[in-house]
Amino acid sequence: MSGFRAFGDTRDVGPRRGALSLIADGRGRLLLQLRDADPTVTHPGLWGLFGGGVEPGESLKAAAIRELDEELGIAPAPTALQPFGWVASDSARKAALYVFAAHWNLAPAQIRLGEGAGFGFFTPDQARTLPFVAVLKPVLDAYIAEHLT
Repeated sequence: MSGFRAFGDTRDVGPRRGALSLIADGRGRLLLQLRDADPTVTHPGLWGLFGGGVEPGESLKAAAIRELDEELGIAPAPTALQPFGWVASDSARKAALYVFAAHWNLAPAQIRLGEGAGFGFFTPDQARTLPFVAVLKPVLDAYIAEHLT
């Protein structure tokens, strides 16, 4: 997909797609999601990125915007989201997970959590120490190295 670079082994990918967002605020902190601890949820209790599945006929960017609205109650302008990278999920579905990067001023009070156990704003050093979804960790590390250091 144009503008997204691959991270990790991307050979074993099925037809499903996901759109995720890696958001940095004006202070260089990352907005991350604490996933529900429910064992039926993929990667329960770990930190990850906001986002979800792409619906039939939906573009990746439209899916990312919809997911941010559903999960955080925010609707960024399409120009705020820039393609960054993609990975093959490590779930049985083997979806291609596309990660958009965004950098904008966003305060915790603007957020209405609609999905997940919680959220937090983390400095790059803090984010590196979190129990994070392993397949997304290389994307997080690359973003920090390229944009926040």
